[in-house]
Amino acid sequence: MKFKTLHTLLLIIAATLWTGRIDAQQLKIDGNDVNITNDATLTGVWLKSGNVSWNATTKTLTLDNAKIENSMAYDNTLLVSGLDVTIKLIGSSDIRATSSEGVRLMNSKTTITGGGTLKVNAGFTDVYLHHDATLTIDGCTVDMDRRLEGWSMGDEKDKNNHLVVKNATLKATSVNKLSSITLTACKIQSPDGGKIDGNEFGKFVATADGSKAQNVVIVPDKTASIARANVENGCETKAIYSMDGHLQPALGKGINIVRTSDGKTVKVLKK
Repeated sequence: MKFKTLHTLLLIIAATLWTGRIDAQQLKIDGNDVNITNDATLTGVWLKSGNVSWNATTKTLTLDNAKIENSMAYDNTLLVSGLDVTIKLIGSSDIRATSSEGVRLMNSKTTITGGGTLKVNAGFTDVYLHHDATLTIDGCTVDMDRRLEGWSMGDEKDKNNHLVVKNATLKATSVNKLSSITLTACKIQSPDGGKIDGNEFGKFVATADGSKAQNVVIVPDKTASIARANVENGCETKAIYSMDGHLQPALGKGINIVRTSDGKTVKVLKK
């Protein structure tokens, strides 16, 4: 109990210190600043295996089968502040934080995509959204041992945090304290009868009776009729055509011709 109280106090103190630098553009891994103006292959004691790189032009952080562990007590393994960042997943990557949060997003629109898998295992909250943050999980898998939540203290901007899940898989012990939770081409697989509900602290994934879910699994809804296809590399669908060349508003039953944002065309079967 004393340990939890101490952690809560440290979070409050940290939030006070963050207030003055919310708008600063920062990307940190294990407390180390990434030079966001230059492309780079990133390394440090925090990188146990795999590869991590930064593209300054597209503001893309690529995790290629990367195993990342923090060594700084009470420091986030990954911090994104004041930046709109894409995290591209190649293969299977891990983020571990023994005594802190795994990922903290502040004043940021961050998209996790790429078709790979990200496993997050933190001593406290796995993913924290704080001060006007939006996390989009698009066409990939994010598997958390603990919870994903927004900041519930401070002013309205502090609490203005959003989650969007698009054609992706998300697993967490709980998802709560958010301004909005948007599911696109997804459904709540667990809990059975799960739904999005809310209280004075924000939106959360709830059980059928409205209580906060303790095991959340969100998966792609393959039965949804949507103008989107599950194509490799997390690309966006630009147009859908029938086999005879007619433009369609959504995937039809049978074989569809899908043109993606990278200029390719693929055949997608909808049963």
